[in-house]
Amino acid sequence: MTTLITGENSPNPQNPPTFQPITFVWDETLRVKKLQEYQIMHTQPEQAFDRIVDLVKRFFAVPIVAINFIDDTEQFAKSSIGLDETVFPKSSTFCQETIQGSQIVVIPDTLQRADLAQHPFVNIEMPVRFYAGCPIIVYDNQNHGYVLGSLCIADMQAQPDLGENERTILQQFSDMITDALELRLQKYKAERAGEIKSAFLANMSHEIRTPMNGIMGMLDLLEYMGIDEQQKDYIKYIRHSNEHLLNIVSDILDLSKIESGQMDFQFVPVDLKQLCSQILAVFVADAKAHDVQLVFDYPDDLPTLVKADPMRVRQILANLVNNAIKFTPANGTVTLRAINCCDDCEIKLQVVDTGIGIRKETQAVIFDAYNQADKFTHRMYCGTGLGLSVCKALAEGMGGTITLDSEEGKGSTFSLCLPLEVLQNADNLVLSDTENTENDERLSAHILLAEDNHINAMVAIKSLKKFGYTVDLAKDGNEAVTMFSQNPQKYQMILMDHQMPIMDGVQATKILKKSFHKLPPIIAVTAHATHGDKQTYLNAGMQDYCTKPYKPEFLDKMIQSWLKKFAIIH
Repeated sequence: MTTLITGENSPNPQNPPTFQPITFVWDETLRVKKLQEYQIMHTQPEQAFDRIVDLVKRFFAVPIVAINFIDDTEQFAKSSIGLDETVFPKSSTFCQETIQGSQIVVIPDTLQRADLAQHPFVNIEMPVRFYAGCPIIVYDNQNHGYVLGSLCIADMQAQPDLGENERTILQQFSDMITDALELRLQKYKAERAGEIKSAFLANMSHEIRTPMNGIMGMLDLLEYMGIDEQQKDYIKYIRHSNEHLLNIVSDILDLSKIESGQMDFQFVPVDLKQLCSQILAVFVADAKAHDVQLVFDYPDDLPTLVKADPMRVRQILANLVNNAIKFTPANGTVTLRAINCCDDCEIKLQVVDTGIGIRKETQAVIFDAYNQADKFTHRMYCGTGLGLSVCKALAEGMGGTITLDSEEGKGSTFSLCLPLEVLQNADNLVLSDTENTENDERLSAHILLAEDNHINAMVAIKSLKKFGYTVDLAKDGNEAVTMFSQNPQKYQMILMDHQMPIMDGVQATKILKKSFHKLPPIIAVTAHATHGDKQTYLNAGMQDYCTKPYKPEFLDKMIQSWLKKFAIIH
């Protein structure tokens, strides 16, 4: 190692603070290890480096410019002008000399150096006569400097040595490369951290949702066992607690996806009036239990056919209506209404209640998950404080806004304003679940269920048998592939868990897709919520997905829907 003392005029802005000792690391193994941290070798061209090369060529007016990184065997030209190749043996390059020191190396005329007489770039018909290379240096947090490569310029004509000003400018260009490397590394680390976080949340979701599905399933089975009224109340309380926990888990996952930019929006044709009506219908029983009147107001002069993300709109409005019912006293009213915004292309959906209202100081931060000025009111009104934060992020993700107008003791109005494309016809309209009732005839099916969790498998089998299906159980993806392969004609439906030992459901589906020309519908039944985006499963070859915990009636309806679709197709 070599130790230098940096001063105020040190040319590299990446250097540690003034007068800090810099120790250059010349151990080749450590240098290559540091290079590997930057994940730069054999990567695709990037504009940040291409722009620097272009600027260097313009300033120095030479035919060859290259940003080179060198590991233990090869030199890789990340960006270059005048070179036909990007990879060269380390031993055959001028840059090998550059990385052996921390200073600029200049060879005015290679033909004047006897040691270069047999060099592969000199001993040719059109030799490289002029070479200048500036080390590309990075630093760690212990003031160690590592030379990862070089910024080089070359010419087939001999040139005079670089002057002081030219050396300074070449060094500054090298510093720009170091800056680009550091930014690139930070981006990589951030993306990697995001991937690790997503994987962790996906796994936690699976671990939480799997037992929750077992709990919900067992409660459903208990209700069919002739229990008394008190026992029914106990089951109802357990179910409510379980659903509350599920909502918390869902909010945490949604907030994480939004913050990491992973939330996808699918804008499709939808009947907005029908969608709002369906949302309100879900809460009829809850409102009745709270002695709260529900009102729906969608003026006839407002457009109904629009392009929107029905799932996200439903998620926002359901959260708002649920809160409104929860905090509206008996004999109160909750209204879901639609009005025109000031812009003709925007529709404002409002949830108005005659509830307890929200204090002014709380209104300012009620959409902020991490800032609860009035913890009592904030927590009382929105539970964990995440639901409204998710609503705000979803609204903004769709290009809209969500606002609050409230007065203590009189009630609150939450307004969701969305820019919606109005449609003139109902082509490809997303229909409600209740509309597909043309054929109420039930179809029977022998189902292959791939599920590794014993309790969930037991619950699923009993629930499916209750609806008249017969079931075979596979305990992992590999067993599912084997069972189907042994008798493909036996099964009319496959229910595939995602996360299983030996082989997961996605891998199993891909293998089945490659092995068989004709397959029954495959539905993912998954607790892997962050991988619950439909496209993940469609890409694997599945037809649909159902997220755990699920209601048996919902899964049955999905099964019947796909059995009928495949019956028509085949």
